[in-house]
Amino acid sequence: MTGSPPEWTPPGLDAARPSAARIQDALLGGGDHFEIDRMVADRLRQVVPQLSDVVAMARKFLRRAVRLLTDRGVDQFLDLGAGLPTRDNTHDMAPGARVVYVDIDPMVEAHMRLLLRENADAAAITANVRNVDAVLEHPDTRRLLDFTRPIGVITLDVLCALQDEDDPWGMVRSYMAALPSGSHLVAGDPHESGDPVADQLEQALRMTSRGCVFRKPDVIARYFDGLELLDPGLVPMAQWPDPRRRVLEPWERLMVCGVAVKP
Repeated sequence: MTGSPPEWTPPGLDAARPSAARIQDALLGGGDHFEIDRMVADRLRQVVPQLSDVVAMARKFLRRAVRLLTDRGVDQFLDLGAGLPTRDNTHDMAPGARVVYVDIDPMVEAHMRLLLRENADAAAITANVRNVDAVLEHPDTRRLLDFTRPIGVITLDVLCALQDEDDPWGMVRSYMAALPSGSHLVAGDPHESGDPVADQLEQALRMTSRGCVFRKPDVIARYFDGLELLDPGLVPMAQWPDPRRRVLEPWERLMVCGVAVKP
């Protein structure tokens, strides 16, 4: 996306300020980003040349996780920090399911509104995921999601954007506390491994508006406190749900993930 923003772009959007959603779009080869987002994506790829593969790996994990949840009877989803629509969106992977996408970037809602104009079972809202009440009480959330039945909550590469003082663990607990038994949490984040590739990427992200906190796996595992973590537990994303997969490349170990159910 170069030159003037498209007509559907929200008024007042600062095209000179990079956005996490648009950077991800650039990494995935999409066309819904600005020059500044592409510049940041290129800078990050200089640190980790396979970063586009890492982002694609996360989408593949999401596809597998959503398939598992639908097999377990979940047919409604709350996708937090959803990012811009690219490919393999939650509603694409769970046809007929009800989906609410949440992102702080208003461009996500604007684009999703176009994408979902003929889909009455999905909607996107602009909100800060930290404001649990605003998300859960939003009219579109209440219209689409039945809080008496299990809901799948997706937090893919979003909790790392929160600082420790934001208490992402408490935030997750608040979301899950509002949902009935049988609800699921899908979570995946980059992690602190001591690997030079991870260290270099974390430092590079800190220099952008994207930001990211790489946490140790045992700290990430706390997102699942009070839930039943499904097999194979918290593992590198490339090895979910089969941890017997071949030896991984350094970039394939950058992210860990897990899926849990509320008892």
